[in-house]
Amino acid sequence: MSFANRQTLLANAMIQLSRGGIVGLSFRGIAAALDLTTEEFQEFFEDRSAFEAALAAESSRWLLSSLQTAVGTKAPEAAIQSMAQALLQFARNEPHVFSLSQKHDRPHYGASSAISELWSFVLAKVGGVYQHDRVPEAAVALWALLVGLASFASAGFLSQAELIRCLDLGVSGWLMAA
Repeated sequence: MSFANRQTLLANAMIQLSRGGIVGLSFRGIAAALDLTTEEFQEFFEDRSAFEAALAAESSRWLLSSLQTAVGTKAPEAAIQSMAQALLQFARNEPHVFSLSQKHDRPHYGASSAISELWSFVLAKVGGVYQHDRVPEAAVALWALLVGLASFASAGFLSQAELIRCLDLGVSGWLMAA
């Protein structure tokens, strides 16, 4: 058995996920890349569902990191605009990772924690703009706008110029509703 740990396996899998999506990933392929047997790989992930849950959690962490970097210490409205732009850029640059980050049906292997961290960040930024009692609904509305625009753009329904105009209109309207 070569030296490997769960983080090494996830890092290798995230690179492969980024390149080709979840469909192309296999225990055998990742294990072989790290000079592991399938059985050794399964010491870290009992089955494909557990493996995908861990990848979904890591995907959420990648997205969170991207959003945090974009927002930095900006004022609330500027933070929302930066977060919106960063999410769409992440979705464009890492479509497979973004897609998996939106799969919230995997409650184990850290997925709940990673999703909670991501959502707590979004709620905190929305809380800088909206009154406390409106934050949850405002966060869902903003997230739906952004994920919808990302989906339309990835499907080829929006050019880059159209995406920017729709983003500006949507976020401006969202901010005005505060």
